Amino acid sequence: MKKTKIFILSILTTFCLYSERIIREMSLSYDNIKDFSIEDISKFSYTNMDFLLIFAVTIALIIFYTKLKDTKKYKAYNILSFVFSLFLVFGFSYNVNKNYALVFGNFPMFLISSLKLYVYYEFLSFTINYLTIRLKEIDFKKIKLPKFLTKFSNYYELHPYKTTIIFLILAWLPYIISFYPGVLSPDPAVQITAYYNMDNKYSDNIDLIDSNIKLITQYSIHSY
Repeated sequence: MKKTKIFILSILTTFCLYSERIIREMSLSYDNIKDFSIEDISKFSYTNMDFLLIFAVTIALIIFYTKLKDTKKYKAYNILSFVFSLFLVFGFSYNVNKNYALVFGNFPMFLISSLKLYVYYEFLSFTINYLTIRLKEIDFKKIKLPKFLTKFSNYYELHPYKTTIIFLILAWLPYIISFYPGVLSPDPAVQITAYYNMDNKYSDNIDLIDSNIKLITQYSIHSY
């Protein structure tokens, strides 16, 4: 890959990454995706431009592409990269607008989405091929685990159930302590307020037979 292509690809990749932020904000400001225009997008991007971040990302990408420019590419991984790129482009549209309007909504959106598809493909293609090649070069049989990992592995072989329980308790302990005395989903929380005859989101939005009784059939039926 030539230096000129690396430079242009890095700028385009940064633009596509930053465009998602712009389009996400514009989708909140415009009622109709079809109202988006290149001029509007450029004005909107200018008023929200974070030059330092864009500069840093562009430099990082130039270094990235320069280092990986000679990476050998395989057809299977290129196909995988293209599929992932499609997921990223259409996934963004469905995440923001719940449909594919940010891809096919109008010409500017289609143009930007096509550009995103290309630069995401290039980025993922280099990344996946490079990581796969490097992983194949590693001889895992020659890797020696630290002593504590070897001891842990041996202990796990002897006490798999006990080790798993201890590990899960330690992993969940910060969450359990943070939300002590317990964590409830919305339904049990409302059930408790209803049991103690307190106002809740259901009793506040229906006509109660008796205003002094907050217990409703929404959860009474579930009890049987």
